[in-house]
Amino acid sequence: MLSKENQHLLKVIAEQQPRSVTELASLIGRAVSNVSRTQKGMKVFGIANLISSGYVKTKKSN
Repeated sequence: MLSKENQHLLKVIAEQQPRSVTELASLIGRAVSNVSRTQKGMKVFGIANLISSGYVKTKKSN
C-alpha cells in the first residue's frame, strides 16, 4: 500500500504532468533526492516511470 505522501505524488503526476523530478519535487514540496528515490522505487514496481518527455504511468505486467 502506498503512503499518503506517495499517493499525493502520483496524483500530482497525473494532474500536473511534471517534466522532471525537480519540477515534481517543487510541486509537492519534497526534496529532489527524496522524490528521485521514491520514483526509482515506483519504477521497480511498475507504478510510474519518468521518460524524457515527462511522467508516464505504467501498469505492472504479470
